[in-house]
Amino acid sequence: MASNISGFVSEAYRNEKYFDPNDLINNTKGHNELDFSRIQKGEKKQPDYILTFRKNNEINNMEEALKAQKQWEDKLPIVVVDIDKCIKQEKQKIYGDEKSKGLKYEYEKNPTKENAKKLYYAVRNNTITCKRWDLPKEFEDIDLEELREKFEEKEIGINTLQEAYNQTTAQERKNEMSKIQRIYNQIKDITKEK
Repeated sequence: MASNISGFVSEAYRNEKYFDPNDLINNTKGHNELDFSRIQKGEKKQPDYILTFRKNNEINNMEEALKAQKQWEDKLPIVVVDIDKCIKQEKQKIYGDEKSKGLKYEYEKNPTKENAKKLYYAVRNNTITCKRWDLPKEFEDIDLEELREKFEEKEIGINTLQEAYNQTTAQERKNEMSKIQRIYNQIKDITKEK
């Protein structure tokens, strides 16, 4: 599913977050789910296909898929996702090949926040996939923590503010507040003159 919503995020109680579909993969780990209404145009939505996975040239759930297909009177196609090919394509996207340079090369050539973010999410999302399919660690030469530090905005929460408050004396806080008050008054005076 594609979405025209850009940057939408809604927060709920206890740090639950809801993302638009384009941001979902980069902001969840392990499992995420898009919830679609099961009732559409007054009827229960029916499946369009049966999904199976191939790993090491084996499809473990093909018998179940064929049974399900029979239950739908052979009207549903069976879609096979080849995990090995997907991992190969993702490695190519990250490392590149003789025809094109990958995300790692782009980051090393131009270590911007945006390039660090692209490489981080490509590696992180694929590392999770590799673990899911019990494949060996595919991206050992890329340090995710180092990449994340390059682009992640540090959040200042109430605990951070409380720690800063506890580490300062009453006189230090008073001095800082008087500086802020002076700056505020100067800005106020400047805007009055205009």
